[in-house]
Amino acid sequence: MIGKTIQNYQMKSLLGEGGMGKVYLAIDTLLGRQVAIKNVNTNLTSQPLFLERFKNEAKTLARLAHPNIAIVYNYLQVNDNYFMVMEYVEGQNLDELLRKNGPLPFQIVVPIICATLEGLDHAHKRGILHRDLKPANIMLTNDPIVKLMDFGIAKVSDAAKLTQASRVIGTIEFLAPELIEGKEPSIASDIYALGITMYELLSGKLPFTGKSDYMLMKEIVKEKPIVLQKINTLIPKNLSDIVLKALEKKPEKRFLNATDFLQTLRNSFPELNKIDINFIHHSTPTTTLHLKEDALSPKATIILKDQRTNLASKPQSNAVKKSIDLMAVLKNKITYIIFVLLLILFALFKLFTSDKVTNDATDETTTSNGTNNVSDEHQNLLPTEQSISNTDSLMAIINNNKEESNTENTQQGQNSNNNSASTGNSSSNKKPEKVATENNEKNPKRPIDDEDANDKKPVPSSITEPIKLRVDATLALRENISPENAQDGQSVSFKVLQPVIIKGRTVIPSGAIIHGNIERLGKIRMDLRFNSVYFRGNSHALEGSRTSTNIKNALSSNSFKVGLRGTLQP
Repeated sequence: MIGKTIQNYQMKSLLGEGGMGKVYLAIDTLLGRQVAIKNVNTNLTSQPLFLERFKNEAKTLARLAHPNIAIVYNYLQVNDNYFMVMEYVEGQNLDELLRKNGPLPFQIVVPIICATLEGLDHAHKRGILHRDLKPANIMLTNDPIVKLMDFGIAKVSDAAKLTQASRVIGTIEFLAPELIEGKEPSIASDIYALGITMYELLSGKLPFTGKSDYMLMKEIVKEKPIVLQKINTLIPKNLSDIVLKALEKKPEKRFLNATDFLQTLRNSFPELNKIDINFIHHSTPTTTLHLKEDALSPKATIILKDQRTNLASKPQSNAVKKSIDLMAVLKNKITYIIFVLLLILFALFKLFTSDKVTNDATDETTTSNGTNNVSDEHQNLLPTEQSISNTDSLMAIINNNKEESNTENTQQGQNSNNNSASTGNSSSNKKPEKVATENNEKNPKRPIDDEDANDKKPVPSSITEPIKLRVDATLALRENISPENAQDGQSVSFKVLQPVIIKGRTVIPSGAIIHGNIERLGKIRMDLRFNSVYFRGNSHALEGSRTSTNIKNALSSNSFKVGLRGTLQP
């Protein structure tokens, strides 16, 4: 595509690539200006949903004309290729800025969010919701000017829905609680997403980080975020309160609209009305550190005195002063020595325990491979709780909110029964595993691939009726696919490393092969659809099995755990 001319646009270079397509830098030969051209991947143009999303983004942005929103100039269709010509924004997004510089000082975050709110208010007044506000979708140009980007999943109030009912659209970490509960997006949900963005810019971390999609969404719905001042004492209390109001669980308790949010920030910080990029390069405020000399315990008290920079004086605002009383540290030699010894002991403890865990994992894998000929009923690994993600997770959280006490009692009873069953089976299976291991040591065989073994000696399947799956599975990628060369719609297959057991019964043995394909690629996560499971020479259809997982975890040589749901057919 680079070097070609499409109508009056000459393609110059590739700017970036995402799940929907590629973005090129081009020259408008008629007007002599640089433009950005987004091109949908050709393998997606045959899919009505993706094509409709692309057209929707062009139509949506065409209705917006604001200095803080990237402008759309044109929409083109050449044969099977679809293009959107946009304003070329030169700069870096806030996510890149955050990764490069760490948490940003509030003196620059406040004016950036104010400019973002101005653009967002312009869109809201025209009935357009962004639905995917996050640092990666907010650009800061070299001027500096804030540009709101990527309205690709924006929702126009008078437009038809482009998604299925209860389908989560947007980045999970920035979803408002009501969206997770299945309610419609609104101005309040955009306000919440911008509050999460502001929280991350100020603290350098997200307020909610669950180990799985289910746990993450549960935290968003139920847990309260940590107050920003506990993370960074230099953040003013009134700014921390403003962020917490934007993150209220109930939409009616948040700011009424973008104008209300914007006015509150300006009234609280009237002096921060311009973006001063000097704060990015000199983000360390004037701070005095004192150590109490009478504290001989390891918990030495540290007192930070914030001397806020005077914005009216530019030389003073650029000055970085840090006075550290080193003598106080040197005087307290006993505390210093104890602290160093504790660090060394902790490092040694972590080193030995990690080696032990690694050896245990290796022994367990060896035992599992050695007892491959034993009946599947001798495998007793219980599935991990809370493996539901996306749509199933939404329903689980909603039901937990309605019948929380009954659900907890039921889960406790089930966990008790499962643990009892696991203990009984484990004790009864020790001898068969030992015999099988000894037989394998006496008669070593050439290792072969699990799928080849299944092909060589097919046996009747033990699955005689459809089985509902809602468990965790430990998988490993079989192909050589990296996050850089993965594509939407690409076929993938995974090897099952641990048996999938439901109520003491092995449903999917270790070594089975799960076939599927990539449905959607994001920047951090991707959606997978599992189509079938192959084991013992038989292929079983897996219906309605979709999940979302981290791209780097799934497309690597390491194993990863993912929620496996749907219906396994005989």
